[in-house]
Amino acid sequence: MVGLSIPALGTPERSTVMITLLDKVISANLIYLDAKKKGTDRLTSYTEDIDRFEDAILATLYKNKVLIGDTQVSETDVLHYYNTQTSKEAELTDDVKLAIESIIRKQKLEQLKATMRERLRENVEVVINEKVLNPDYDDKRSDADVVASYDAHRISWSQVKGLMKGADERATRATFYIDNDEERLKRLERFIDNAIMSLKGRSAGLEKDPTFIKRTAEYRKTRLINEHRNGLMHSWNPSEDTLKTYYVDNMDNIAIPEMRQIQMVVVATKEEADSVKAQIDKNEITMFQA
Repeated sequence: MVGLSIPALGTPERSTVMITLLDKVISANLIYLDAKKKGTDRLTSYTEDIDRFEDAILATLYKNKVLIGDTQVSETDVLHYYNTQTSKEAELTDDVKLAIESIIRKQKLEQLKATMRERLRENVEVVINEKVLNPDYDDKRSDADVVASYDAHRISWSQVKGLMKGADERATRATFYIDNDEERLKRLERFIDNAIMSLKGRSAGLEKDPTFIKRTAEYRKTRLINEHRNGLMHSWNPSEDTLKTYYVDNMDNIAIPEMRQIQMVVVATKEEADSVKAQIDKNEITMFQA
């Protein structure tokens, strides 16, 4: 329905839109079934993209549910804050309690975020190859070169190459990066954090979480439809001879004939016409005024 205006109930236009939407759904499902039949879901480009998406969802769920979780604020917390941080003249009304609770919850959330990496990497050995931060080595590395590891898991140059080169390209245009090595390290550390969160998310059974199941199922189908549709479109590209033949056969419908826009001033005599033309040529009057 994106981009479609929905006409009023009972109108012919409403029926047209409904048929259009139904047609799109049927077409998408036919493409999906054809993709499954032809094995598009086994293509490396598709499976790698699905893996990245699932890892991202697992990392987000683990961060929100385990590392941060639901920050609880007790009555004792509220009273302690009221007694130590507020004016003695301030009355402890329900509105004041809600405001204090909000402040405490925000403080606890900030504390959890500040210690998140430390808690995440507890008992995890992280090793970073410092050469990954030096752009001079970019052209010398192979995609299989290991640039970092966490426990027994390795991160290859191919996995972070886009992030690292992105840091290069943006750093040349943005002065707010202190230096390139620092930005690269920041991006690599974030990549490692997400990888660990994804791994721990699987270990914690978050693949069974309803949010994970719903979002990955939707993405799998949509991504497969788009992948297969693109493949079909490229397979239908006509040859040069086919294009030339079509052009010759349909030239009258394709070519735009030469055209002119004409403005005329009709007067009674040649003398009057010469006079008007002379005024226009001298910019004394415009064609419209004439």
